[in-house]
Amino acid sequence: MDIQRAARLVTSLCLLVLAPQAFSDDALFQYDFETHSLYYADVDGDGGTDMFLHALVEGEPSLWVKGSAGNNQLIHKAADAQQLPLLIEGESWHEGVAQVFIGRLNDDAMIDVGVILPNSQQVFGLWGAATDALLSAQLLDVSTFTWDRNEGEYEYLAGDFNGDDLIDLLALSQSNKAHFVYHYSESSGFEQVQKIGKNKKLGSKKDLRFLMSDFNNDGKDDLFAIARSSGKKHFTAYANENGKFKEKDIEVLKDKFTPYTWLSDQYSTNVVDIDADGYNEILRMYNSPYAYDLEGNQFLLFEPEVPLDEPCKIVFYSVFKKVHGLYCPDGSVKLSQ
Repeated sequence: MDIQRAARLVTSLCLLVLAPQAFSDDALFQYDFETHSLYYADVDGDGGTDMFLHALVEGEPSLWVKGSAGNNQLIHKAADAQQLPLLIEGESWHEGVAQVFIGRLNDDAMIDVGVILPNSQQVFGLWGAATDALLSAQLLDVSTFTWDRNEGEYEYLAGDFNGDDLIDLLALSQSNKAHFVYHYSESSGFEQVQKIGKNKKLGSKKDLRFLMSDFNNDGKDDLFAIARSSGKKHFTAYANENGKFKEKDIEVLKDKFTPYTWLSDQYSTNVVDIDADGYNEILRMYNSPYAYDLEGNQFLLFEPEVPLDEPCKIVFYSVFKKVHGLYCPDGSVKLSQ
């Protein structure tokens, strides 16, 4: 969980992917968000954060890029980029035919990548390793999975719901069908442990952005769903002592659960324990209200909710404590009354 949380704090340039051999040894790796989805994880177990890039289109290879220290910051060199096979056991696994998730599938120091192929009803683990990471694939046991004829019916959210440091899955129906919780173990693979009735509509990825983290500091991951646009409902779902999501632990929030707007299509969000109290907060990053016309003249794009002369512009919300405030450049926080 710490690695997943740290990964969300890393930023990188979003530019064109070029072949690693086209760069000098010191050239930084750059990527194109139109061809790859970006994830961060320590897949080689050296304590650094590596990049995993899932291909968006068929014929484009997925990649992983080793992270290394340089100039007092984490860097990713083009020379350290490694292409992954286009096929896993004969199956294409680009986005659209596969969903991927990041987490531990065994008890070593490396983070692994899971690949879900709904069409062939298979799940593979790509193993993190000190060398040749993610090149070794293993078919995982999913005999208790509930699949659907519509291969896009379920959105799979990954987290450690039962606190055993191995990754679990929450399968959210994108229509009005039941949802499922699957716990993972090395010996049994993924086992279905809960069916959440179809009358409990938890929302779909087109309407919500899902943030998975341990919000109540009990050692298990929870879910916070932020509406993408006005009129949709935010909600929280806490994993209970058995790693399940009971109805009493799912709470729907009003549109503006703080005085600030939280729509994820309008603002970028992050998860971090900003005040080091053991409880993770969600941060709404600062969006400049200014834009420029073709002549270079500045104009106000929208009315800012935080005054422009206020130095503390990043809004935070403590999901478990239900308090909010502003995060300041010096690292301090200002609680709102």
